[in-house]
Amino acid sequence: TALLVLLATMIFVNVAQGLHPLLVAKSSTADINLEEATPESLESLGRSGLIGLWHNLPAGALLNDDGAFFYRGTLMKTGPLHRATSFITHNLFSPRDCDFWLGKFIESSGGGQNVFKPHRAQGAAGKNRRDSPVRSRDFCVRQGNSRIDRRPCFYLDYNDGRRKNRFPWNGMRDELRMVRPGMYLGLGSMSATGGPFNSALFVLEKQKVAPSRIPVR
Repeated sequence: TALLVLLATMIFVNVAQGLHPLLVAKSSTADINLEEATPESLESLGRSGLIGLWHNLPAGALLNDDGAFFYRGTLMKTGPLHRATSFITHNLFSPRDCDFWLGKFIESSGGGQNVFKPHRAQGAAGKNRRDSPVRSRDFCVRQGNSRIDRRPCFYLDYNDGRRKNRFPWNGMRDELRMVRPGMYLGLGSMSATGGPFNSALFVLEKQKVAPSRIPVR
């Protein structure tokens, strides 16, 4: 019982921090130089500050460049549920034989996949080696209005009828807005865990690497 009460309290605080920017003046864009923003500087804003910033950002131009690009992902360690978010993302969301979420692979045609680091394997000489990153958990990239504030954003649809995602991943939705060219702040949510107002925060950074050379960290 105590564990359930604690979990309910953490979810309440997490949701309240997400709602906070809707109830007060949205001034987070003045707190950081967006042209020089890094995942670390964004994380310093805290959960309420990040969501306040997200409300002020433009949708951006995610699909304007022809081709396919890897966006390195960084989970924001903010809010009372960030450790649970990290566990879900890296351990449960990762497909079999993988143990770490690396980011997203996005095509200008509107398709995309999440990218994961495979488990360490033993090479022929007995030394640890790392295989190529794994692409899985497909999504479709669309532009439309946010479910949170009804303003334009890019959103990643994991249940558009062509994807093979099963419950609970087919209930996922990521909403992205541009911090600066090549960098997006995302709110990721699942219907199974409360929907968009109980979102996890992450940053995507566009990398200048070929799809076959996505770095495995």
